[in-house]
Amino acid sequence: MLTNKPLVSVITPAFNSEKFISETIESVLNQTWKKWEMLIVDDHSTDNTYDVLKKYAQKDPRIRIFRFNANSGCPAVPRNHAIKQSRGKYIAFLDSDDVWLQNKLEMQTDLMESNTEIAMSYVLFSFLLEDGSIKGEYPKPKNRFEGYIFKPLYFKPIIANSSVMVRREVFKELGLLNEDAQLAFSEDYDMWLKIARTKRVHCVHGAPLLLYRVGHCATFKRSGCKELKRMVLIAKRHAPYAGKSLYILKVISFFVYVFKYMLIRK
Repeated sequence: MLTNKPLVSVITPAFNSEKFISETIESVLNQTWKKWEMLIVDDHSTDNTYDVLKKYAQKDPRIRIFRFNANSGCPAVPRNHAIKQSRGKYIAFLDSDDVWLQNKLEMQTDLMESNTEIAMSYVLFSFLLEDGSIKGEYPKPKNRFEGYIFKPLYFKPIIANSSVMVRREVFKELGLLNEDAQLAFSEDYDMWLKIARTKRVHCVHGAPLLLYRVGHCATFKRSGCKELKRMVLIAKRHAPYAGKSLYILKVISFFVYVFKYMLIRK
């Protein structure tokens, strides 16, 4: 029955992910959509991440693991490596501490199979807090952008990396994620904007299908200035497509965004 179904390649970079990676992998194993491959790239972890990955790979041949000899310093590098090794019609991204609900892949693949004009889709998510509780439903209804969404997405970075699925042909046409170290940890948003310039993007409506893990507030606060710098750099990179007025509004909004994000993680 799986013969005629498209293969989905799940892309997961992992660095010192021993604490949460099992839960992440289990959420893929539990998907109602069974025709997938999961490519996990260990970005030179110093904990037992690789040992955990090997156990799963030995049990299920759909899980393929790779290991770097040195840390790349930028998630785009292991993501791109996995994309190059993947074989799926669709590329789905999943961070090593996030969790998918069971029908995430099925609902997302069905949407994209039903409309070939959709180049990229994303699902709703809830925050998974450090105490295990689940909070909220995001993006909010007014921010569930669809269609040619470059300008609204440029102004509001509402798409979570682990919520995204992209047609393989899009990467063949536009190229892979930018590996510039200055964009590290924001290269996903940079890629979504690049896609949204000319391609249709749609949201899978309904209940959240992703649990986005948050925490480590102190770490984020220490890197808040770097986060803002990366976001401003992305805004500048895409400013020629957005226009001067929207660029200025964007820079101002990022100060507000970072402040609100820090409050959420308290």
